[in-house]
Amino acid sequence: MNSKFRELPRDCVGADLSGIDLAGEKLEHKDFSNANLSNANLSNADLSYAKLTNAKFKNANLKGASLHSAKLTKSDFSGANLANVNFDFVNFARAKPILTNTILKGVILQNQNLSGMDLRNVNFKDAKLTELKFWSANLERANFEGATISEVSFTWANLTNANFLGAVMDKVSFEDAIVVGVKVKLKERGGFSHFRSDGTPKRSFVSFDAAIEEIKRLRATGKSGPEILNCYACGDHFHIGRTK
Repeated sequence: MNSKFRELPRDCVGADLSGIDLAGEKLEHKDFSNANLSNANLSNADLSYAKLTNAKFKNANLKGASLHSAKLTKSDFSGANLANVNFDFVNFARAKPILTNTILKGVILQNQNLSGMDLRNVNFKDAKLTELKFWSANLERANFEGATISEVSFTWANLTNANFLGAVMDKVSFEDAIVVGVKVKLKERGGFSHFRSDGTPKRSFVSFDAAIEEIKRLRATGKSGPEILNCYACGDHFHIGRTK
């Protein structure tokens, strides 16, 4: 145990630890509830199973840290560097941490519900996002550049000025999302061929804008019927589907 760890009080609940350097420390099961760790250096620290309820990590550096099974209920990570953080067994839907303006580069998130969360300006560059729900989430100016996004739903999300340049997307839904100013250029993958059950080919669109414009046209002409038209990404192109 080095001197940095010994600087911590025995009881860290509610403690002011702003600016402290705990890089690489073993802090498993530590209770930091209601503590202030703003601007702290926790890069590569092990916070597995730690209690971080209502803790403040504003502008803190947690790059490469492990938050495996940590309790993040209403923790404030706004502006924090969370690149490559291990979030295994963290329940975002239950914890509802504050993640506005955070860096989540390279993180792996799977089977999570982030619906309704404020994720403005979050940087998901090169992240691996699988089986996620962003229903009604605020993702204004979020950056998904180079991310791998699979089986993700952005239904009703606000994606104004979001960046998807170079993203690899498969089975991604943008149903009724706000897509003003969205930047999309899918990474080339090639080799995709899609057919309906009756053997006829599905209609594909090479660009996100083209798919969205077709949805608008069909709705304006009343040809979409009683179903909701949905644009979804598939490999290096887009389809229009219908969801009852």
